[in-house]
Amino acid sequence: MTVQGHKSTLFTTLDEMIYHCRMVRRGAPELFLIGDMPFGSWQTSSKDAISNAIRLVKEGKVDAVKFEGAHPELLDAIQRLISHGIPVMGHVGLTPQSFQKSARFQVQGRDKESQKKISEDSQNLQNAGCFALVLELLSSSLAKEITETLTIPTIGIGSGRNTSGQVLVLHDMLGWNTSSSPRHAKRYTELGQTIIAAVNQYVSEVSSGTFPNEEHS
Repeated sequence: MTVQGHKSTLFTTLDEMIYHCRMVRRGAPELFLIGDMPFGSWQTSSKDAISNAIRLVKEGKVDAVKFEGAHPELLDAIQRLISHGIPVMGHVGLTPQSFQKSARFQVQGRDKESQKKISEDSQNLQNAGCFALVLELLSSSLAKEITETLTIPTIGIGSGRNTSGQVLVLHDMLGWNTSSSPRHAKRYTELGQTIIAAVNQYVSEVSSGTFPNEEHS
């Protein structure tokens, strides 16, 4: 959404994800890199989930993959991938790769039944062998409860301060986009305005003939 300009994450393909991961790997050759499995790359079958995850590892050069959700067939795929030496990160709460069936970009686990389901999914993902879990747009109390219950680390986004770690979309952090950010995202600077000002100055200098000058010729 921030890089490709789509209205949701659902349109990104596996080939595009591999392309992005390769670029990140070149920029961070020694760091532990996790590739997010895009919509359509794992929902069809456990076999497809395994095959596409292996592609992301081999072609995208990632160290681990991340899946959203915890339905039985996905749990089976996760266990099989881990048995073959591919680390897997889980993801509960808001699941952007399938968010159209949830509640759009809203806080998840608003009632006791859904809270129980999210807690059970978290435990099942840990039992399947996930090394960590993303908790997205959960109430602070539910995120705290899940973090204290599990033995694996949790990474929160919009889920309060009581998770093991935090993640924030880079474009939101840097104020890259001039549109408003989600409530849970803190803008640490306003690069979008800086970029626009620089481009406008360039256009002005080209139009007036002051750029390029002798120094830049």
